[in-house]
Amino acid sequence: HDILQQPAHQLGETELKSLKEIVRDKANGQDFKTTSARTEDLSGKRVLVLEGRYTANQNDAKHVFIDADGS
Repeated sequence: HDILQQPAHQLGETELKSLKEIVRDKANGQDFKTTSARTEDLSGKRVLVLEGRYTANQNDAKHVFIDADGS
């Protein structure tokens, strides 16, 4: 919640690790190699965007996390 209250920005490693409960396996550098972790505005809402590659199958992915209920 605190990260989404800040202006849109690139997340540092410490910020990303603090979101482990939300991003799950994508916080683990062994399963998912993050190429970009940032907050940005999308349709008037601040969202978390993670881009990277799953190491097991080498698939690239872009994940958008939205605080849909405001909590």
